[in-house]
Amino acid sequence: MIKSVKLAAAFSGSTFNVTVTIQTTGYGSSSTTLIISGIGSGGAGLQRNISVTGTGSNTFVKKYSYVPPWCSGGGGATTAFADILPDSGWPSPGLVEKPCP
Repeated sequence: MIKSVKLAAAFSGSTFNVTVTIQTTGYGSSSTTLIISGIGSGGAGLQRNISVTGTGSNTFVKKYSYVPPWCSGGGGATTAFADILPDSGWPSPGLVEKPCP
């Protein structure tokens, strides 16, 4: 059902913006968790459930924003990870890491 998954992330000022684009083919539902975390964040961060239901050839664009508290001290990095898998292979990419601004 899931044809492709694209994960993109970038900082805009202090806000970390994540876009998950999921293309489906056929019918069915799938869900996953998007996790935004930081290096040394001690498990803190943001988790959001992503659910899609395909009704043929669909494209779903999900957008999330978060201001990582671990970036306030300067340095560090922030990652976005979504473990939803296309029917063949891996997301492209499955994890994006950006340095804190």
